[in-house]
Amino acid sequence: MGPNRWQLPLRYELQALVNYGSSATVGLDPPFNPDPATTLVWTGTPLAGDEFGTAWVVDLRDGTVQRRGKDSRDPRVLCVEE
Repeated sequence: MGPNRWQLPLRYELQALVNYGSSATVGLDPPFNPDPATTLVWTGTPLAGDEFGTAWVVDLRDGTVQRRGKDSRDPRVLCVEE
């Protein structure tokens, strides 16, 4: 086996993890379920025309997408294998 390649998931990939049929739940296996207080996750989707150091984050509770400064400490990282 070769080396593992990890990356940030794209915006639409993170939104696909959201369980839209139930309130305040995330469609992740329990070991990977985020703490409810830390449901913002960085995406690997670039922000078009970004000149201000911002990036997209997805809230795994409801699938909303937001822009955050790259120096923000709120969002967490959830890597996926390429």
